[in-house]
Amino acid sequence: MPLPRSGDELIQRIAERWRWMAYRVRFHPWTTHELPRILGGLLDYARLMRLDRPIGIWLLLWPTLWALWIAGHGKPEARIFIIFVAGTVLMRSAGCAINDYADRSFDPNVERTKGRPLAAGRISTLEPWCCSPPCP
Repeated sequence: MPLPRSGDELIQRIAERWRWMAYRVRFHPWTTHELPRILGGLLDYARLMRLDRPIGIWLLLWPTLWALWIAGHGKPEARIFIIFVAGTVLMRSAGCAINDYADRSFDPNVERTKGRPLAAGRISTLEPWCCSPPCP
């Protein structure tokens, strides 16, 4: 393959190569079959953990942040702050998953909860155990 004679020719070759790569990625079987299934599953997990309704996280987070600010004299350490925020989100999400598992036979009969992933059957009954931390 000869070297490009000008900058325009180089840009055309690069664009042609990128178009070919984009075409291959777009029509690859993994991209067309597996990726949508994986992303749909992630959305169901987010709904199982109620990440689409963050009020529960806020209700747990505000007292935690107040305690951090008081203990840190107005300047909590960033690492501790991140650990406590992540722990709050994780524990609320695990609580929601375990609650849905406990109510798995009751939720499909209630109008408000029958669309949840576990009650609707989009997630198996073993999968919420993967989202929650192990018991001590």
